[in-house]
Amino acid sequence: MSIPIGITSTLYERYDNPGVSDESDDLIEIFNSINQQMRATSSSLSLEIAVEQLVQTFINRLNNGWDGYDAEALSIGAFTDAKRFIELLPSNLPMPEIVPEPTGRIGLEWYLSKGNSLTVSLDGSGEISYAGILNIYDSIYGTWKFSGKLPPIFLDIIRRLLSQR
Repeated sequence: MSIPIGITSTLYERYDNPGVSDESDDLIEIFNSINQQMRATSSSLSLEIAVEQLVQTFINRLNNGWDGYDAEALSIGAFTDAKRFIELLPSNLPMPEIVPEPTGRIGLEWYLSKGNSLTVSLDGSGEISYAGILNIYDSIYGTWKFSGKLPPIFLDIIRRLLSQR
């Protein structure tokens, strides 16, 4: 069982106007303009936030039983691989949520909706496990060799996932 922790999402959505007045239209136009500017300037900030969340997740789970049960402490190898993986992500992709796993692994999760998600799990062994649902009918899973470079297949999978938005 994975336990997601809170993290600020970098996925900004366009706000549709439920109002009927001209003022409401103006406010929505301003909101969407600000939102677009935030999206354009947030990639480096998003990386910093994701790495900070990863560090905090790791520090808070250095001991066995961190979940109140029998969870293993997160490994330094999992932390190192997760940090490297995050730093390799192209700046035009949203950063994942950091998900500590009770097996000592660190999960990186992109969750768009029920039926559209991807989780990459790292344990420091040089192998990445992944599982996802790209639409309600297309599930994927497997492992990659992680040698400090982002596997090309991952970019295809995450782009397919994001195209479901």
